[in-house]
Amino acid sequence: MSNLFTKHCSATLILCISLQSLQAQENEWNSGALVLSDNQVLVGELQYHHQHDMVILKIDNKMKTFPAFKINEFRFYDANDDINRRFRALDVKNAKGANLKVIYEVVLHGSLSLLRKEKKHKSKCERSNLRREIEDYVYYSYDEERLVEMRNFKKRVLPLLMQERGPQLTKFIEEHKLNLDKPATYVKILDYYNDLQLIVQN
Repeated sequence: MSNLFTKHCSATLILCISLQSLQAQENEWNSGALVLSDNQVLVGELQYHHQHDMVILKIDNKMKTFPAFKINEFRFYDANDDINRRFRALDVKNAKGANLKVIYEVVLHGSLSLLRKEKKHKSKCERSNLRREIEDYVYYSYDEERLVEMRNFKKRVLPLLMQERGPQLTKFIEEHKLNLDKPATYVKILDYYNDLQLIVQN
C-alpha cells in the first residue's frame, strides 16, 4: 500500500479572482486532462488551486478557469512527486444544508475510496514528507453515496463493513494486531475491504 498518505465558492467570487493572482500563488503547470460536468474532455496544461476549488487550463497559451461546479474530474502527472494525481468534484452539503461541489483528491480507488482535501491553512514548520501528508490534509472514505471523514470511520463506516465482511475483517484485524483507535488502521481496513470486493467481482 504505497502513497496512502503520499467550498463551492460562489461563481461571483471565483470570477473576481484574476488569473495573475492565482498564478502568483501556484505557478506550476502539469500536463493532464479535465472532464467537465457535460462530460467534455479537455487536454492541456493544468493548475489546481485548492484554496479556491478551481482549475486553470492552458491550451496553446490560452488560459481559462473552471470552478468546481463545472468539473466532473481531472488528472495530471505531478513531476515533483513522480505520481499521477486524480481529483473528483463531488456534490456535498455545506453547514447550512445548501448543495455545492467540492474537489477531492482520490488517494485510493475502489468500492470504498479514500479521498482527501488539502487544508487551506497549513503549518509552516519543518516536517517530514509523511508528516505533511498526514497533517496538511483531511481524509475521507467515499462509497459513491456517503462521504465520511476518516476520524469518524470507526463509528460510521466500520460497522457497515463488518455487517458485510465481518469474519474476514475480524481475522485481518486480529492477525495484524491493528489498533482500531489509529487512523492508519482505517486505511488498511479500507484497502483490505476493497481487495475482498475485487475477489467477489472476479
